[in-house]
Amino acid sequence: MRLKAVVRFLRKNQTFHTGEAKIDRTFNSDQGQGRFQGFPKQSVEALYRKEDPCDGEVAACIFEVSTDEHFFPDRKWLIWFPKGHELKAISESIAKTDETTEDMLKRGWKGHPISKLHNLMG
Repeated sequence: MRLKAVVRFLRKNQTFHTGEAKIDRTFNSDQGQGRFQGFPKQSVEALYRKEDPCDGEVAACIFEVSTDEHFFPDRKWLIWFPKGHELKAISESIAKTDETTEDMLKRGWKGHPISKLHNLMG
């Protein structure tokens, strides 16, 4: 399994708006399949947190499954050995989603407060 891309898109009204995804970083494919170009669907239902929905921007990692997985040939497990620059790209995207969500909602994600100076000033 290889990290193919780190992307951000809006989660609003229990829908992931994948057609408006911002591709922060793409990584070359060892399988000759090229770079990530975007999602085939414009939107998909957000099933996660159905009982306690929240809106905001999300960061997502897009993976490419290797055809030569020798650890688990039945593919019940996916193992990722992240590289430092991949983790940095993911961390940067998550920071951007926190800022976008705070700008959009005037607060952080539910359970994920953002502590910015302008939020603390009266």
